[in-house]
Order: sequence, then C-alpha cells, then structure tokens
Amino acid sequence: MALVADAAPAHRRGAVLARRLILVGLLVLLALAASLALLRSADGAALPARELVVTAQGAKFNATNPPIELKVGERVALTVVNRDAMPHDLVIAGLGARTKGYLQPGAQQTLVFVPGKPGVFTYGCTLHPGLMDGQIVVRQN
Repeated sequence: MALVADAAPAHRRGAVLARRLILVGLLVLLALAASLALLRSADGAALPARELVVTAQGAKFNATNPPIELKVGERVALTVVNRDAMPHDLVIAGLGARTKGYLQPGAQQTLVFVPGKPGVFTYGCTLHPGLMDGQIVVRQN
C-alpha cells in the first residue's frame, strides 16, 4: 500500500514538471518571435521604403543640390544615377549611408537606410566637394 501512495505524488510531480517545461518552452518561443519582430522593424526590412532618385549631372545632384527632407525612422531607398561623363559617389555624413565605391558614367546604385535621429546632415560627392553638396533635413515624426 505504501508503494501505491508514493506513486501518486510522484506522478503528480511529473505532470507539474511537464506543464512547467511546456510553459517555459512557449515563453521562449514568444520571446523569440517578439525579438525577431523588433529586429525586423529596427533595420527597416518590414517597412515600405520611400523611394528617391538623385541624378549626378553637370557636377551637381538634381541640377541644384536640393535639400532632401526625411523623417526619423522612415525607411529610404535613395537611388544615385550618374549621367555625367566622370565618376561620382554619394556620402551622407552622420547617417552612415554611402555608395559602394565610385559610380562610373551611366551607372546607378541604390542606398537603403533609416535615419535614426533628427538633424541636418550633409550629402555630397567626395570627388567634387563644394560643387556637389546638399543637405538632408531629418525631422522627428
């Protein structure tokens, strides 16, 4: 009789332990799913991109190096098109966005970035400073 009485509490302890393990497993899966969602939002992959085109021609971007207005957290796909007879690049100081190398005549490249802070940032061609410089104004939402 003592063996049967001892078996019941052990069985209950096993069932409680199994429920706890299932609960912990579900919590881990939930935390993992939430982390992946946050990472996806943080790098902008889940957000649609605002598409902009900047054309290098005549040692200027878009003829006048116009200011570009963006919002904090806005995913941007900025395509740089070189219609000039010389190579160009585009660097956005303070936002960590730049072309990979120099764009040869006729080439284009798309930069995808998400401004993380408000402010006024300079964009320009490192081969033609003073001629091909403009500003990007990033505003808080």
